Amino acid sequence: MYFGALACGADLSVGALALFHMRSLKISLHFVFKDFTAEFLKRATEDVLFICNEGDAIRDLVLQANNSGERVHATFNAFAALASSPHTPIAQFKLTLSLKNPNP
Repeated sequence: MYFGALACGADLSVGALALFHMRSLKISLHFVFKDFTAEFLKRATEDVLFICNEGDAIRDLVLQANNSGERVHATFNAFAALASSPHTPIAQFKLTLSLKNPNP
């Protein structure tokens, strides 16, 4: 369950950014994670932050998917850190987000 909780947080750190950009741009896309890689570095002993600093690249992928009739995908990095030390990763993730416009 420990790894599952960290994986869910990583999923949300990228997925929430994709949903944010789709809603703010008023774009409706289908999305799925194509793959997921995790490296667990240290045990979480307190509250954990999940961070993805690639919001601009996710927005660009949303726009690309909206303008294309094809499925597009890109890999994004995220990490987990203790709330008391937000710049020191306890886990690192790579998630490939795949988007498609159902009505091109």
